[in-house]
Amino acid sequence: MGESALLVWAEQRQLPLVLRTTARASRPVAVAGSPLPGESGGIASALGCERITDLRAALESVAPGTTILLAAREPITADARQVILRRRLPAVSLEPCPGRFMDLRESPSDALAAPHAPRFSRVGDGTTLSTVLADFGAATAMQVSMSAPAISGSGRARLFDALDLITAWLGEPETMDASILPITTTPTESDTAWSTDDEVMILAHARLAGSRAASIAVRIGGHLAWTRRARLHGPGGTLEVTDRGYRRSTPTGDVLESGPEPEARVAPDGDAWGPAECLASALAQHGAPVHEGVPDRVPSAAPGRSVVAPPTPERERRLHAALEACRVSALTRCAESVDRFLQMLA
Repeated sequence: MGESALLVWAEQRQLPLVLRTTARASRPVAVAGSPLPGESGGIASALGCERITDLRAALESVAPGTTILLAAREPITADARQVILRRRLPAVSLEPCPGRFMDLRESPSDALAAPHAPRFSRVGDGTTLSTVLADFGAATAMQVSMSAPAISGSGRARLFDALDLITAWLGEPETMDASILPITTTPTESDTAWSTDDEVMILAHARLAGSRAASIAVRIGGHLAWTRRARLHGPGGTLEVTDRGYRRSTPTGDVLESGPEPEARVAPDGDAWGPAECLASALAQHGAPVHEGVPDRVPSAAPGRSVVAPPTPERERRLHAALEACRVSALTRCAESVDRFLQMLA
């Protein structure tokens, strides 16, 4: 296997997503398999590659430089994460990795084993709207809304995406107050709703230092369209961003500047289109989710300004702590401190 080859770990139902992603990324698949019994053969056959059933063993045997695409919802094991880190294999994961918060206590570096992708904070030309954000000035509030089909990952994944965006553009959440609401089924325990195939809505409120706050609305399941939208509010007006462009307006609604296609587009190929476009861009960076969405749609960065910090164990652990605070808040129906969960990892 050459450096451009992929190892794919996915579920049978995610084949449309994997096929479109690999086609858009122009990356051959060397080996593929699934954590679900009986699915590895079908996935490998559809991708025209060798079948694998043991992920850890496959990670040990792939050629150096092979990129790992983890699409399945089931968390990979600690052993598999350690192989990725030891062999320095580039990897991206549709689900936040590790899948269990307390795993980070035993092995803090696991937060960087397979960075979550696609990340809305890294949409555009790799500079994440740096110039536009710099010109926008101080912000006091933010709204993030997302919807996604079931094949693109869990509600937990999209909530992590939203928390990453808030951290990058507004600051680190101090407290989280969240609810997980079933849309198409009877009420269920929040722990179950994190990974259910049923359509669910996740609502969360983040409080930040300096009298700032952010709201999150995530809807996931079924065949929902892939949409990601953020609105940043400040004295200078509003900045609205989607995967396809941006619009900056004054407090009275006058448009100051905009990029192409600020409105969501209709997916031409069903569930797979939106997430595949973004995931292919992440794979183009050899596994590091640094550049997502449609290239060359937004201005380049202002000199000396970098809006999105590179992934570090500390930053990723804080995102996982905020995610865990949301999960617990949905169970307790109370706001939860992010620092409290960070202290659990000490």
